[in-house]
Amino acid sequence: MDLLREQRKLDRYSSWTRTKEEIRDDPRYQAIESSSTKEDYFREYCSKLSKSSSNNDRGGSDRGRSSADRGGGERGKSVSEAGERSDSEERQKKERIEASLRQREKEVAETLSSSLKQRDREREMHRREEAVQSFQALLTDLVRTSDMSWHDAKKMLKKDHRYAGSREGGLDKAERERLFDEHVSQLKRKKKDKFKLMLAECGDITLNMPFSDVSTNTISSAHTTGSNRQYVVAINVALNSNRLSSKAAISERSCIQVRRQSVNTRDLAYVRSKLKRKRCC
Repeated sequence: MDLLREQRKLDRYSSWTRTKEEIRDDPRYQAIESSSTKEDYFREYCSKLSKSSSNNDRGGSDRGRSSADRGGGERGKSVSEAGERSDSEERQKKERIEASLRQREKEVAETLSSSLKQRDREREMHRREEAVQSFQALLTDLVRTSDMSWHDAKKMLKKDHRYAGSREGGLDKAERERLFDEHVSQLKRKKKDKFKLMLAECGDITLNMPFSDVSTNTISSAHTTGSNRQYVVAINVALNSNRLSSKAAISERSCIQVRRQSVNTRDLAYVRSKLKRKRCC
């Protein structure tokens, strides 16, 4: 305030823009860091000057002010209004810049959020794939027979740390059971294929042969495991499959022969009609 009191030219219409240019090098001006606080002090001081000037006017001390002084006041008022317009334009420009920066920060935050979400999804997919592969390896190591139920297998699998790891990887109970069923189905297919290969290698087994005629030596020579009932079922399935395949092949050959005979009959009829026409001519 002392710095402002020393400015003899200040009045109710003084411009803050012009005034701060004149006092900006003073240490007392620089001691206040906030520019808005400096401007508030200036406005407050000028408002007091305005009240003081009004009191002086009511007291009649300035009744003899000359027309030249009034003209100077009007010029000061014009300069003050111009300074206020300049301050307003600066504030508006500053507000536009701040709004643009806020919008840019918002766009960057949205882009970063989308990128982080995509990265989280990829990380989750990778973690899930690792859990599936680890659980499949666990099934391969411990479940080697196709006649084991999920209830019995689960008790054995829980003893391995990879079972708990599959849960941490995001696999629920239904997914683990589905992977177990797929593993057992694959074991059954492999066992069935090996048994079919064994039957194919046994030359004394025919399509119409019942299981009672299959010798025990033939079965034991295949180095397979399983009960007698399993052999009966497997052989019957294999023989039925071979019978169906043979019937399908025979049916296909018969259809081909019928088509060939039909073509030959049409060709023969065509040749005969051509010969008959030539004779008539």
